[in-house]
Amino acid sequence: MLQSPWISRQRVVPFWGQNVKMDRFNFYKLMTLLVGSIIVIQAPKWTNSFIMRHYKLSLGIEAINLTQTKDPLKLFKMWRDEANTLSTLNPRPDVVTIATLGEDGPSTQIVMLRDISDTGFKFYVTTPVTKNLAQNNISFTVVWTFKKSEETFGMRYITVHGITEKIPVNETKELFKLETPTSKIRLILQSQKNDKKQNLSERLQPLLDMYNQNPKQFHKQEMPSEWSGYIIKPKTLEFFQGTKATLGQRIKFSKKSDVKNNSTNLLSDGACGGEKGWIFQVMEP
Repeated sequence: MLQSPWISRQRVVPFWGQNVKMDRFNFYKLMTLLVGSIIVIQAPKWTNSFIMRHYKLSLGIEAINLTQTKDPLKLFKMWRDEANTLSTLNPRPDVVTIATLGEDGPSTQIVMLRDISDTGFKFYVTTPVTKNLAQNNISFTVVWTFKKSEETFGMRYITVHGITEKIPVNETKELFKLETPTSKIRLILQSQKNDKKQNLSERLQPLLDMYNQNPKQFHKQEMPSEWSGYIIKPKTLEFFQGTKATLGQRIKFSKKSDVKNNSTNLLSDGACGGEKGWIFQVMEP
């Protein structure tokens, strides 16, 4: 039987340091094995690239639940209470950052909310920022961590815009009486004129001695005149909620009377009716 010259033709191939004779059939067989090995070795590189190019993204929306209430002030308190349950992640859920604008430019300060009601948000300050507060536009933002599941946490923030009104002095004095000794000492020190000849420790010690020797007398201390209370009457409240694995959702509430009178151009068509004179609109994330 005649063999095909294509198969029978011999050639010498250097292989592992030796010259090996093989016909064309075995030669191509060897080349196929070598090329296949290279493809297998290099496979992870182009395979990962292929997966990245054709990865199908699945992304949901972290919707804000408005089934329990459509009153933004009540929703604020609900979120605050939830943040309070995660005390390790939200150690001071009542602390917010207020922002004002005065003749000397913008100013921010961290304050603690003392009360939240249908009227607004109350806080107290003793610093020079008070000169920018009376009857002035103001905004504040608070950020909280919330728990979606046992392993998933997300972020919430609320931004409030409104105007401030000063709280009557009598009401402020009553609150001062209820302050803890530590808070009273802090407020008194903040209101004192800073004498460069005295450091903080020297000014602190007499107050500590007064309290330790006669607590009743200490609590009769007059409220510092620099300590003032304010209430923020909100015009808009913007709520945001989201996680790393979802698109966040933003909802903005506005007073219905403000939109009707065109005093604020905050909401466009598509606003929904809320509660207690509020309307809201779902914003872009």
